[in-house]
Amino acid sequence: MLGRGSGAGPVGVCYRLPVVRLAWLVALEITVVGGVALGAAWGTRALLSGGRAHAVAVRPAPAPPLAPPPARPLLLVPRSESGLRDVPEITPNPAKEGTFDGANDELLLERVRSGRITSIKFNRGGSSISLRLTFADGSRAACKPDQTNLQSVPRKEIAAYRINRLLGLTGVPPAAARWITRSEIDRLLVKESRGLLWRIHGEVVFDPDGRVGAAVSHWIPEIRDARLEKDHIPTWEQWLRVGGALPAGRDDFVRQLSGLLVLDLLTSNYDRFMGTNDLMSPDGRTLYYMDNTIGFYLEPEGHPRPREHLIRAQRFSRHLYERLRVFDEAALRAELAREPDPPWPILTDPEITAVMQRRDFALQHLERMIAAHGRAEVLCFP
Repeated sequence: MLGRGSGAGPVGVCYRLPVVRLAWLVALEITVVGGVALGAAWGTRALLSGGRAHAVAVRPAPAPPLAPPPARPLLLVPRSESGLRDVPEITPNPAKEGTFDGANDELLLERVRSGRITSIKFNRGGSSISLRLTFADGSRAACKPDQTNLQSVPRKEIAAYRINRLLGLTGVPPAAARWITRSEIDRLLVKESRGLLWRIHGEVVFDPDGRVGAAVSHWIPEIRDARLEKDHIPTWEQWLRVGGALPAGRDDFVRQLSGLLVLDLLTSNYDRFMGTNDLMSPDGRTLYYMDNTIGFYLEPEGHPRPREHLIRAQRFSRHLYERLRVFDEAALRAELAREPDPPWPILTDPEITAVMQRRDFALQHLERMIAAHGRAEVLCFP
């Protein structure tokens, strides 16, 4: 199975195919750009804005204080100086982009956003409040409501999904915002979960009307451990190095893995490869980018963990590279605005600024790898 060995067997061959170019309740996490620390302590505070209380997560760090420049510096090497004049242009893959496990994203989003809930179950196994919703049509969704655990911020799951789309990736399950009420939970919580109702009442942040904003994601019916965490990291890091042997028949899986590293850098998700959130389809072909409710701090180069994973990677998708090149603030804001009437801003302005700084860092890394190893070796996946 993938990840159980070091990729013994026939050496995988990178693709070298021709391609074409495409040039928000009650809990709003606000991180103040000036004086924000990137170090060890966590704190929370509340402030009122427009009559709503907002929980503020602050992650302090060493001086000097971080202040965004008036304009983002251009980090790209011009084509004329980087030897990339002949980089082919890339267009979206209509068979994959805008879909998840073969289903149209927009249909899945509409279902989780407005489907009639018939039962609610408490998902065990984590420190945060996570619910499973069942809809009248039999489909299900994972639900993360706003809660006192500030390491689980639902709006960030939606932000990660939207950035995943903007990059042309298909690994984050479609996630949308919806309101859930205390009365719905009390009435629909299944018998085996009722012993945990006290946790829901104590940790979910309901507004004065008994509502809570939640991120609701498409439920993947069957998943398995991808075995990418901890002791397995050195194995797959070799897959992503120029000249490293690819696991036989798993070129596309490795392409998805390199895309995940770019996504985690942009979202500053430091929880990946730390436990049980590295999951894939039963046949081992599809890597799921799950559990994204942590991150989006203001580190301009990302949390050290995802940054180090990305820096060690040298093989990427040509399509992802081109999407990263045209990823700008206007495109990000437009993609976030596609979520209709969310209970909170999906990302704050300082968080958006930090995403764009990390995008520059990621793109600069790819440019450096191309300059050092050549386009064919680095952009070896379609």
